Amino acid sequence: MHLRMPEAMRTRVSLVRLVWAEEGDDVELPCDLTPPTPMDSVIMVLWFKDNIGIPLYSLDAREKGMVYAIHWAASDDLGNRTHFITGDGQRARLKVKTVKFNDQGIFRCRVDFSNSPTRNFLVNLTLVEQPTKPVIYDAQGHEVIGIPRFFEGYDFRLTCQVSGGRPKPTVTWWKDGELIDAVVDVPEISEITGSSSKFTVNHLFIPKVTRSLWGSKLECKAQSEPMKNPIIREVPLDIYLKPLAVKINLHDDLILAGRPIAAKCESWGSWPAATLAWSLGGVKFRDPVVATTQRRNSTLSKLALVLEREDDGKELSCTAINHNFPGGDLKESRLLRVAYPPIVDAQLAVGYNLESLREGDDLKLVCSVQSNPSPIEIIWFHNDTRLEHNVAEGILIATNTLTLRVLNLGHSGEYTCYGRNSIGDGRSLPLIIRMKFAPRCKAPYESRNIAVMLHDTVKLRCEVEAEPSDTVRFSWTFNETQGDVLPIQNSRPRNYELTSVLEYTPTTQGDYGTLGCWASNSVGRQKTPCLFHIVPAKYKFLNNCCCQHATLTVIVLCYASMIVNMRVSSPQY
Repeated sequence: MHLRMPEAMRTRVSLVRLVWAEEGDDVELPCDLTPPTPMDSVIMVLWFKDNIGIPLYSLDAREKGMVYAIHWAASDDLGNRTHFITGDGQRARLKVKTVKFNDQGIFRCRVDFSNSPTRNFLVNLTLVEQPTKPVIYDAQGHEVIGIPRFFEGYDFRLTCQVSGGRPKPTVTWWKDGELIDAVVDVPEISEITGSSSKFTVNHLFIPKVTRSLWGSKLECKAQSEPMKNPIIREVPLDIYLKPLAVKINLHDDLILAGRPIAAKCESWGSWPAATLAWSLGGVKFRDPVVATTQRRNSTLSKLALVLEREDDGKELSCTAINHNFPGGDLKESRLLRVAYPPIVDAQLAVGYNLESLREGDDLKLVCSVQSNPSPIEIIWFHNDTRLEHNVAEGILIATNTLTLRVLNLGHSGEYTCYGRNSIGDGRSLPLIIRMKFAPRCKAPYESRNIAVMLHDTVKLRCEVEAEPSDTVRFSWTFNETQGDVLPIQNSRPRNYELTSVLEYTPTTQGDYGTLGCWASNSVGRQKTPCLFHIVPAKYKFLNNCCCQHATLTVIVLCYASMIVNMRVSSPQY
């Protein structure tokens, strides 16, 4: 309650003096009459109640002094029960007999002095009153109705609030009959409603709730003296407990791929009882075949599954989940050992490239084996022929690697590796090795003798072997008997992949000699050309001779047969 006074008086008002009384008692309200200076004196005392402008009681000492001052009281019920006792200075008081409930309020004692400013003394007469029944609020300011729920390991906050009660009641917290918090907070502004407060509160704070609170009962007690019996509000607690343990049980440490197994998972310590979720390799089972049994605070789950070789090394996990306790999941994982026969793959070792493999290079192959248990034997095959370690032949075998030294065309072909363990065996797909090499003459085109007559045309066919074959280029050279190597003039070879055909016509004796067919690819130029030795054709005999008469001249016309390649030439004269 607020009392309005003129602005000039407000600076002279004392602090409010609180006086308690029980209904029916007599009470004295103090007022200090001590003058500010020894030479000053009181000339008038006026008592007002609340905001009523008419004095409840007055003392007028302006004419006769304090000893013979005139006392006056209002004629109402309260005035008839009041009397002012002057005493000495601070001992002055207004006595109210047989206090009633409506008597409580703000009493103002106004003291006027002869030479000093007026002083006002405020007295709050308050009757003892029983507080309301305690109301419990959670940390968010919501009233707790029913059983509040809290989380293990999290902070615990409850507020007990009572309204009214005079004098201010004590509000205390008790757990199972034991006092745990007696600190009382009396806010000026209600922490719950945000309005001016007549509330008394006690904030109970328990950091990191433990399992010991589970099933406990709290009590908030409110009591205003001299009340004999407190007002009690009971608060049963429901503490959500996260799972305390989870355990997976597998019958076999080594599991055969493709065979069904049963896994068990058990969890306990959760409230409410946990739900168990299975996962393999971090992925939850979509439709697991499980049988679940729940008890008060424990859960048992049985999972039936078939594991494959891809599951070897994965983790089988069981997670205990309390859906009422976010973040309280507990998981156990077991590393799976799934047994299966070898899965074999033949590969090039790091740093080797089939695209750049040439004669004379070294080559290293790796037999990659996935198996559990580890392989007890690895064997290499070349075109289905088992390879053995042979340093002299450049075949080096070590554990799972095969090294071939100084490659030649004989090393081309299919390479496979074979692995075996106690479960079974496996063989890789073939790794095909194609050697890159510069062109070389294909048999029987290494060297040939060709007899041809002057002015006769012969087709020379040159065939080579090469890898790669799609980039082969041909060139022809002529080597006279004197030993000079010259490009062939006016020649028009036709090239078809690995074949080059040259039409050659000797016109003079100097055109006889050796023609060289050269081929090249991305690897290089062939070292030795394909040779065609062009030699003059020799006549074996003349046939089909006939005579032509022309006056004095006789012309004999014959066809000659060559010794070499038996070609019929043009007529010779």
